[in-house]
Amino acid sequence: MNCAWSRDGVLRTQRQFALTAVASDKRVDVASAASAALSAMTAVGLLLRRMHREFESTGELTMPTTVGMYACYVGHASATAIAAREQVGALRLPSGPAAGVGGALVAGGAGLCVAGMGRFAGPGQISGTDTGALVTGGVYRYTRNPQYVGYVGFLAGIGLARRSAAVLGLASAAALVFRFWVPVEERNLEREFAENYCRYHKQVPRWLGPRFS
Repeated sequence: MNCAWSRDGVLRTQRQFALTAVASDKRVDVASAASAALSAMTAVGLLLRRMHREFESTGELTMPTTVGMYACYVGHASATAIAAREQVGALRLPSGPAAGVGGALVAGGAGLCVAGMGRFAGPGQISGTDTGALVTGGVYRYTRNPQYVGYVGFLAGIGLARRSAAVLGLASAAALVFRFWVPVEERNLEREFAENYCRYHKQVPRWLGPRFS
């Protein structure tokens, strides 16, 4: 009787230790993720301020700033890939419809990005180190920012296809950054191209669909 009770007590204690260890690991993971997210947000905020200053003063980005911008893109894409692979924040969505809609968004977003970049004269205009000529043809007849719309749509498609709340959150974060940055670019384009850009601005929406800005 005492032996049985002792064995049961030991097993209960072991289970309790195991549960406590798992809970502790989860708290550490959450704390690490929160710290990393805060650091990333701070870095992006500082970079955006620098980009803003350079665009307001010269209308173009310096090479170090451009490198920092692309480093942020790489970090964001890496975080998205990990979250998608691990299905972080799994959502209870029907797998078939989620995969179908997500796949369509991925294809459409990628196509929009490629079509937008294809209208530019070269890497300098794509990165912002060279203003170049005002582009209004092709996909730019339907949206003033096809790369940004395409990138967010691409990420959202991955999030739906993988049913990952974390990936959808990363897509939303990218959309928020673009919402802040695009008006800075628009003011520079208005200074650079004057009436030509103002006319284009009035005719074509900032994103897609009805023109609200």
